[in-house]
This record gives sequence, C-alpha cells and structure tokens, in this order.
Amino acid sequence: MRSLLLLPLLFLPLLTFAVKGYRAGDELHVLALSGVRLRATPGGDKVLATLPYGTKVVVAEVLSPAQPFEAEGRRGFWVKVKNKDQVGYVFDGFLSWLPAPDKSCIDLASYAQKHLKPLGAKFVGHAFGCYNPDEDEIAGSDDTRFFQWGGATIVLSESWYYEGAGEGLSLNGGAGFSLEEGWLLAQAIFKADLDRCVELIAEDPDRVDYNDRPLNAASYQQFSPAKDGTYLELDMLPEGCSDMLIIVFDPQTKTVYISRHSGC
Repeated sequence: MRSLLLLPLLFLPLLTFAVKGYRAGDELHVLALSGVRLRATPGGDKVLATLPYGTKVVVAEVLSPAQPFEAEGRRGFWVKVKNKDQVGYVFDGFLSWLPAPDKSCIDLASYAQKHLKPLGAKFVGHAFGCYNPDEDEIAGSDDTRFFQWGGATIVLSESWYYEGAGEGLSLNGGAGFSLEEGWLLAQAIFKADLDRCVELIAEDPDRVDYNDRPLNAASYQQFSPAKDGTYLELDMLPEGCSDMLIIVFDPQTKTVYISRHSGC
C-alpha cells in the first residue's frame, strides 16, 4: 500500500466541526441522506418541513449570538435559511457547500466529474515515482486532475498498481470545509458499501478490523471521528487484503482529504 502521508495532520487540536464561513445569501446543500428538518424557531418543536437530501437552501441570516447544537455526533449551529417560499431554521451540521452526489456517483472520480468544474488537463504520473517503459504495468500510475467549486480548488488523485488501486479527493481552502462535510459526502457516495458493512457485522458480531479491533456497526452509520477529532477511518471489510476509507481534516487550512484505497 502507498503511504498517504497524512500523519502530520493527526495531531492537530480539536475544533468544532460544521460547515463554516457562510454568510447571508450563500447557497448550501442538504447532504444528510435522511434530509433535515426546517423548524419555525432554533431547536423548536414546530417543524415547517423536512428538506430532502440534495435540497439547495439560501442562508437568510447567520444568528448572533451563535446558537450551538449537537445531533448524531455532529456539532454545529442553527442557521436561518430560505427554501423556495419557506423560511426557517436548520442545523448546519447536515449542510455543506458541496453539491449532493446523485446515484450515478459511485466513487470520488465520478462525483468530481459529474458535479465539479474541471480545471486544465489531467496530469499523468507514475506510482511510487517509478517509470520503466518495459514494466509500466507493474510500476503503476498516478493520475491527478484539478476541479473548482466556488472559491475552492479540489484535487482528484487516482492510482493503479499491481497490488491494488486507490483514489483521493482533497477539498482545499475556499469555503472552508469540515470533517463532517467529508463524512457526509463519503456516506452518500459509498452508501452501498457502508450498508454492506453493517449487514456483515450484523451477521457476525464478532468481526474485527485489519488491526484485530472489534467492529461497531454504528460507526458505519453515524459520525464517529477518532478521539482527537481530526480523522475518521473505516475498514470496508474486503474479501481479501485491505480496503480502507479514510477522511482527514486539517483545521489550519480547512482542508479535508477523503481517500479509498484497496489492495495488498
């Protein structure tokens, strides 16, 4: 397996995660698969509507003072939004700057190609920095493409080599992404695989991950970052060798890195 070079990010301080940096007039998207409730007041009992996955909302007001809230392990704030002719309050822990993946997005590459604006040509490299014309299939290759969404530059990397394959999506700068947004995006793109993991654990509750740690089905369904709050790692239960989904957040640059790598 290739080194992901992510270790320096794992020791950064804990921050409150949620989509951040938005202002009145900005457009956000509902990335919670079950939708989000539009309430008459922040945290109030009266529900005006349930906004389904993929709904676009416009920020009507950023509340001051801020009103924090926590749901399903996510921490964030109430924000006043407008959806068509309705105005109400939603929890921003289920919102994202990013557009919601549709059913055709089965991996990070298909999501970027379908929903993001490409920047320039694809850069083709070679895995491990190797290039041997006679053994190129063994050496493998790295492809890198750049995309844009709003003010953010997004980098898609894809790699193939004789023992496996992988892809990564780096959401860098611009709007200021969060670990929770990375998890919401991964949940939508890899939903079928995550559901399969839950089913396998239900069939065999004694399953362990590649480090022989007990598996918890809940971690495949809800936001469960590591203790320092900067990364989330899931064993995707392959038939052989390894298949890992890793999401890392750098609070200094507001960059989120999502990777899926499988192989031996």
